[in-house]
Amino acid sequence: MCVRDCRGLGLAWILVQGGDPTHGMLPVFMLPARDLALGLALWAGPAGASTELGLGADWWVSPEGGGFQLTLALDTPLAKALTIGGRFGAMVLTSPNDFGVPVDLRVSTLPASMGEKVVIRVLDSRATVLSLDNLGLNPDERSAFEALLTHHEGIILVTGPTGSGKTTTLYSAIRTIQSGKTNIVTVEDPVEYQIPGINQVQVDEKAKKSFPAALRAILRQDPDVIMVGEIRDKETAQIAFRASITGHLVLTTVHTNDAPSAVTRLVDLGLEPFMVASALVGVVSMRLVRTLCQNCKEPHTALPEIVRQMGLARFTQDSEITLYQPKGCPQCAQTGYSGRISIMEMLPVTDPLRSLVMKHATATELRNEAIREGMLTMYEDGLRKAVRGITTFEEVLRVTRES
Repeated sequence: MCVRDCRGLGLAWILVQGGDPTHGMLPVFMLPARDLALGLALWAGPAGASTELGLGADWWVSPEGGGFQLTLALDTPLAKALTIGGRFGAMVLTSPNDFGVPVDLRVSTLPASMGEKVVIRVLDSRATVLSLDNLGLNPDERSAFEALLTHHEGIILVTGPTGSGKTTTLYSAIRTIQSGKTNIVTVEDPVEYQIPGINQVQVDEKAKKSFPAALRAILRQDPDVIMVGEIRDKETAQIAFRASITGHLVLTTVHTNDAPSAVTRLVDLGLEPFMVASALVGVVSMRLVRTLCQNCKEPHTALPEIVRQMGLARFTQDSEITLYQPKGCPQCAQTGYSGRISIMEMLPVTDPLRSLVMKHATATELRNEAIREGMLTMYEDGLRKAVRGITTFEEVLRVTRES
C-alpha cells in the first residue's frame, strides 16, 4: 500500500497495489469495487467517530490498472489510521457491528471504462442537528441570519458548492424556527438527519415523488415553513417562489459561487425578475475552511505591508496583528488543522437591491450595491477569521479563489 498525503488539498490519497501477506490480508483489488467502498466506509466511519477524524467523509474508489485508487476527502487525513498494524484488509472484511457505532451511507456508483467507480459518504446516524451556536458565526452574522428567520413569508437562499455546509445550515435554521406551534415540512433528496417534530419528505423519482410533486402536496398541508433541499429546475423554483408569496417561509439552496449570483441564477432559470424581487428575503453564501489546530499553531507578527495591502487593521484594535500558521502534531495527525468552520457572506435583500433586480441588474451591480450597504464578502469574512487565529490566509485563498 502506497500512501501520499496531499496536505494542501486536505486529502489523503491511498493507491492500493495489493495485499500484504505478512499480515494475512487479502489483495484488496480482488474485492468488487462496491464491496471495497462499503467496507472502507464502515471502517473509516467508526474509526473517525472522534471529531478530529470526523464522520461525513467522502470515499472515492476509482478503478485503476491492476487495482483501485482510493481517495479519502476529509478535513484531517486518515492515512495514519489506515496503515497502522496492517489492519486495512482485515477491517474491510469485518462486520460494522463490532464497532458499536451506527452509520448511514450515501452511495453513488458509476460504470467506468476500467470498472465501477464508487463514491460513498459516511454519516453518523447518532449525530444531532447543530444549532446556530455551533456554526461558528460571528455575532453580526448571527444577528443578520436570525433577522432573516423572523420573516413569516418569503424565501431565504443558502448557496455554495457541494460539501460547503448548506444542508447543515438549513437544518440549524429549522431548529431555530422550530416550536410546538409551527408546522414545518421539508422535502429533501436525501433526508440526511431526522429532526423530531418535523415532517420530512424523501424525494423518490421512481415513485414520481419529485421536488415539484412533493411541493404541491405539501402546500395542501397548510405548512408555516417549507424547506426545499435544492432548487434544480424552473418548475421547482416557480412553485417555491409562489409558496413564498402566499404566506409561507421557504428555505432552500442553489449552487452559485456567491450571494449576488444566486439572484441572477434564479432569473436564468426562468423566474420573472418581479417575482424574485418581491419574494426573496435574503441570501447566505458560504464555504468551509479548515481550522487551525489550537494545540500546535504557530504565531508570527504580520508584516506592515501585508496589513496595509489586505486592510487587516479593520478587523482588530491591536497595533500589531498576530497571524498563525499550521505546524502539525499528533493531535491533528501532523496536518496543523483540526475541524472546519464556515466563512460566509450575508445578503439581506433591501429596497435598493429589489429595484436593481427589477431592472435586470448583473451580479456585479448587485454585489457593488450590497458592499455599499455594508455586506462583507466571503473573502473578507475569511480574513477576519484569519486575524482571530481561527484559520490561515492560505485556506481562505484556497476556497475563495474560484469565486
